[in-house]
Amino acid sequence: MFQWTPDTFRAVQAKEQEASRLAEALDEAARAAAQGLEQEARRAARKSVAIRAQLRPPGSDRLAVEVKDLSETGFQIETVYRLTVGSTVWLAIPSLAPLEAMVAWHRDRHYGCRFHRALYPAVFDHIVSLAGR
Repeated sequence: MFQWTPDTFRAVQAKEQEASRLAEALDEAARAAAQGLEQEARRAARKSVAIRAQLRPPGSDRLAVEVKDLSETGFQIETVYRLTVGSTVWLAIPSLAPLEAMVAWHRDRHYGCRFHRALYPAVFDHIVSLAGR
């Protein structure tokens, strides 16, 4: 008949803690893999472009910017002007109606913006084709 002793109790407790740490490590690895797949999918939908455009922040005149990359959900611009993260802006690409977006991030002179409404695939393709001219 099995009897619990302090040594067997500590050994079982140590094994349970080790199993818990391993389960947490597996969960973290699974989250990292899922995030990597999500980022890879995002990159696949993003197109590198060079489009001279104008950006209008609220209460301001239009600012000259260069769109560096574009996806159906957002874009990255380069500009010398300072923009506020979280603010609403309107991107004016020649021959298109202004597109409403929100400034999501910035690094140096680069800003990432998310469209208020995702672009239709045909509109996205049209803008990319304009960049190729």
